[in-house]
Amino acid sequence: MRIRTLLICSNIGLAVIAVQVAIAQNDWPAYGRDPGAQRYSPLTQINTGNVSTLIQAWKYETHPPSVSKAQQASKTTPLMVNSVVYFVTPYQSLVAVEPETGKTLWTFDHQHAARASRGIAYWPGNRNAPPTVFFGAEDGFLIAVNARTGKLVPGFANEGELDLKPGMKDAELQNAPYGLNGAPAIYKNLVFTGSHLQDNGSYGGRGDVRAWDAATGKLVWTFHTVPQPGELGHDTWLDDGWKNRSGTNVWSTFTVDAETGTLLMPIGSPSDDRYGGDRPGANLFGNSLVAVDAMTGKMKWYLQTVHHDLWDYDLPPQPTLIDVVKDGKRIPALVQAAKTGLVFILDRRTGKPIFGLEERAVPKGDVPGEWYSPTQPFPLKPPQLSRATWKPDEIAKFTPEHQKYCEELFNNAQNDGPYAPVRMTDTVVFPGPDGGFNWGGGATIPSWATTL
Repeated sequence: MRIRTLLICSNIGLAVIAVQVAIAQNDWPAYGRDPGAQRYSPLTQINTGNVSTLIQAWKYETHPPSVSKAQQASKTTPLMVNSVVYFVTPYQSLVAVEPETGKTLWTFDHQHAARASRGIAYWPGNRNAPPTVFFGAEDGFLIAVNARTGKLVPGFANEGELDLKPGMKDAELQNAPYGLNGAPAIYKNLVFTGSHLQDNGSYGGRGDVRAWDAATGKLVWTFHTVPQPGELGHDTWLDDGWKNRSGTNVWSTFTVDAETGTLLMPIGSPSDDRYGGDRPGANLFGNSLVAVDAMTGKMKWYLQTVHHDLWDYDLPPQPTLIDVVKDGKRIPALVQAAKTGLVFILDRRTGKPIFGLEERAVPKGDVPGEWYSPTQPFPLKPPQLSRATWKPDEIAKFTPEHQKYCEELFNNAQNDGPYAPVRMTDTVVFPGPDGGFNWGGGATIPSWATTL
């Protein structure tokens, strides 16, 4: 028997979910399926022996015939809750469909700026509010839609729409971009939001993380990702480099350790992410995994994975919760992959590296006015999983002309290995800004425990 799949398509991209009989274990209610982002489904009907026999059961075309602009790729991770599949399209719509047939149950269209949103969040509601689907818009709104009816939730913020921009930009920076295209996260009655800001240009919207009451939209707490005067980490911003600093934001999404009520925030680079002469210092909490109490926003611990980023080495993957066995003891842990190709395995109770970490000296560049961190952190295990060097014998030899060109390029460019700084002459940097790991994240089998 062939197994059918659901396809949510634009002509450029596909997202595939296997659909089976709707019972509790079939649900995919969060961006990473569970709050800990393990992305593990216990379903067994589709396996390595029959996956090649999958056939298309139905297709949902996200590009409306009435929209004349160029087609956009769908980047969303659909959710499935109580026999309904929910997803956003790149064309200002949130859609609910029947998983077996693809039949549209309802469509919510909005008038906000659209971009290929990466995800949504589902909240089951409470006595004062209905089950709700939350998603962000590129013009800086968090939108709450009734999961049953497809209508705005009037009790949330301003008739179902929360403007995230107030307080996030100073008066002279009101035209700076501020949006939300990563998936919000949910814990108990709170919804958590990061932001999408500019990479180029140092000054703009703030990257603060905030928690909101999921029923009312009222602000519960704010975490300053660029520490303000008197806060921990403020001294890592020299020469007032913290003022009006943009970036340093969670532009992907969060992980929640529901057992301990901990919100894990993978924070990206400060802006400008290729030049730091106007922000000397290590620049906390840029490029850091920060753990806070989910209900209060109070910090529990942090680990900075890149000091003073000059490579756009954001921290986009969700941390994945796992168990680790070391010296015969099972440790509650997490895996935080990074654009650098480095993988940090931490005790999620303390943030301490389980298999060790050391600061290693890295090269200093020659860009006038730039500030360079003398060291960068390297986990002792596992080894770096992305290339950081190149060698002459790796040059391709498809044609003599091609080989000559590449050899001249090699001879004229400098490659200093990991964290090679861009210099005033040609420089080779591995990995590039797209990184070794990006916002796709990882997955694990909960019954396994990692031993290194």
